[in-house]
Amino acid sequence: MKSFTLFALCLTAVSFAHAKPARTFPYQVETVMKQGSDTDYAIKITHRPSGKVQIINDLAAFNAKELDLITLHDYNGDGYPDIAAADIGSYSLNGTNLYLYQPQTGQFAEARGIENMGQIEADGKGCIRVSYRINSRDYNEDRYCWEKDHWQTARKH
Repeated sequence: MKSFTLFALCLTAVSFAHAKPARTFPYQVETVMKQGSDTDYAIKITHRPSGKVQIINDLAAFNAKELDLITLHDYNGDGYPDIAAADIGSYSLNGTNLYLYQPQTGQFAEARGIENMGQIEADGKGCIRVSYRINSRDYNEDRYCWEKDHWQTARKH
């Protein structure tokens, strides 16, 4: 789990994926820029009814104030929106951190079992594609599907 620190508030738009969530989503999700930084940000998740806040720290994106950094979508097909957060490093080594909603705790936890850091996109119900750089000019792609409680490597279709 990421550490907790105080950040100055700077809201960035959240982009929502095409499908509407199947369940009520009582959270406000926003990005929070680290004071004095254009690259370091956190995700602030507020449970609207209770006011309880979760902060996910240690994310970076060059020119972060100008980008849509987070996307809400039900990536694992459980009916709850999950969070995909851009992590943009130097030399265009870009990736996406995926945080899955945990209904038993009401918190978001970093997804485990994805082998390579890369751009994550939904690829059918409960499946994702991860595109990642394998050398200075070539990319590869892996496909995963959610099986019970973890990501399982799947055949590409």
